[in-house]
Amino acid sequence: MTSRILRRAAGSAIACALGFACSGSKPPVANAFLSAEVGPGSGNGSLCGYGSNQDWPPVGSPLSPEPSVTTSGDFEQGWGKVTLFCKVDSTGGGNFNIELSAEVAGPMGGSVTVSGTVNDTTGATGGITGSFTSATKGSFSDSNCSVTFTYLMMPLGVSGSPIAKGRIWGHLSCPNATQQETSVPTEDGGSTQETCDGEADFLFQNCQ
Repeated sequence: MTSRILRRAAGSAIACALGFACSGSKPPVANAFLSAEVGPGSGNGSLCGYGSNQDWPPVGSPLSPEPSVTTSGDFEQGWGKVTLFCKVDSTGGGNFNIELSAEVAGPMGGSVTVSGTVNDTTGATGGITGSFTSATKGSFSDSNCSVTFTYLMMPLGVSGSPIAKGRIWGHLSCPNATQQETSVPTEDGGSTQETCDGEADFLFQNCQ
């Protein structure tokens, strides 16, 4: 009996070495918090079709001092299934490339995506691409967003950096998020793209 168990274990080890799927090598399942809204903001109110901020589908809950998170594949109560993807990779010098995506399925669902380079001390003062898509409110995007290390409009009270390989916690600000499909009139009688302010507190963990 003992020799049979040993042979089975050895066979599993060989299969792992050859690149077959192994139970101990499964990638981590991402979990996240996201609280996002799109609205007139303070700079482009006349170019935004919304008179007040519009909430986007949430992921997790904004608790204090840290938010609660939802795991990819779980259901957000009252909304739908959550699908998460995230990569947070160090490029050296305190910089990290990030790719974040949180999608909530359903007729009232939506998504937020974030990509770019963030410094572990200063965040990113621009150059971040953010998009806010809603099944009912359209899609807004901005290629010059910023990322700051704040939560609920307060600096993060964490020991160490709020960003590390596989994890990031902060705030996304996209004050010039435009919607390609919608135009609004201008004072000179012309028209321009609808432009709103997209903001989001977020926390992504167990990323690639």
